[in-house]
Amino acid sequence: MSNRGTVNPTVVLLLLLVLCPFLLAFLMFLSGTSGEFVRRWGFLFIVIIALLFATISPRLVRAKRLSRLRAREGLLSDDFYEKFYSSSGLDRQSVAAAVKHVSDTLRLPGELLRPSDHFDKEYKPPAGFEQDDEIVDLGWDLNEMYRKRGMAVDEAPIDTLDDYIRRYCNLLSIPEKKRGRRPKRGERL
Repeated sequence: MSNRGTVNPTVVLLLLLVLCPFLLAFLMFLSGTSGEFVRRWGFLFIVIIALLFATISPRLVRAKRLSRLRAREGLLSDDFYEKFYSSSGLDRQSVAAAVKHVSDTLRLPGELLRPSDHFDKEYKPPAGFEQDDEIVDLGWDLNEMYRKRGMAVDEAPIDTLDDYIRRYCNLLSIPEKKRGRRPKRGERL
C-alpha cells in the first residue's frame, strides 16, 4: 500500500505552527502595521495552533484505529472469554481486566478487540502520529507491574493482544511485594 498523495497531518500542523508568525509579520508589513501587533498576537496564534494539534491528534489516531475494527461484531466480556480463553486456565476477571486496560489505554471499544490483533497492524497509529503511541504506555504499565512484584522484566516481544493478555494475567496472579517502611533518621532496623 502506497502513502503517495496522503497528507501527513502532523507535518501540516507543525508547518502552520512554524510559519504562522512569519505569515503574520508579512501581513503586518503589507498593511503597514507595526511589529507590536505581531509580538502581541503572534504568540496567541502559536498557542491556538498547538491547542488545535493537541485536541485533534488523539481523535485522528482513534478514528484511524477504529476504522480498522468497525466491520467486527462486538463481543461482550463473557462471550470474549468463552470464545477465546475458556480452556486457557486464565482467570475470567483477569482476562476482562487486561482487555479493559488495553481498550482504555488505546481508547478503543473492548467489544471490538480480538486476541489475534497485532499491535503493529490493527492498533498502530496512523502515519505521522507515531510519537503519540499509547502502545508504548501499555509496555510501561507491564514494566511497572513487574517492578511492583520485584521481578525482572520479561523482554520477550508482545506482538498480539493475546500475548499482552497472557502476560498481564500472569502478573496479576503474582502478589505485589510489600514495601517495608523506611527507617527514620537514626533508627535501626
